[in-house]
Amino acid sequence: EKSDIPMLAIPTCHRFKKMETVVYASDLENLSAEVKQLAPIAKSFESDIEILYLDYWKKGIDARKSKKINDVLESTTFKNIKIVHKKVSLKKSMAEYLADYTKRKKSSILVMFPQEQSLFEKLLLGSITKKLSFNLKNPLLSIRKG
Repeated sequence: EKSDIPMLAIPTCHRFKKMETVVYASDLENLSAEVKQLAPIAKSFESDIEILYLDYWKKGIDARKSKKINDVLESTTFKNIKIVHKKVSLKKSMAEYLADYTKRKKSSILVMFPQEQSLFEKLLLGSITKKLSFNLKNPLLSIRKG
């Protein structure tokens, strides 16, 4: 369940083709460190990175996060990065939104940096990464947070 090395889950029915888009599901908290890890991967495959931020509270991206995003985009040498801000409701789980988004986008791979959950969160919510690994049609790369 916990791994210090990145884990790649590939659905048995997946057919490999050019990796055009890396969809990176982000909470925007450790953006700089995570983009630094993703950029070389995307660059080696000549792929774009879409940073997907699911906003359940529909508040938008506050000034602090906006500055952080701009700082990261300006400081990285990898320039094929796009921010996608989706306002979503509690009608669906995060796993369902991510599965729907990657299916609609026909993205090549979904990348997540799962964070440590409290016992309460584990019991109440379960692991989003684990749920996705069983239901995605595209590969899922899970990289443990710092």
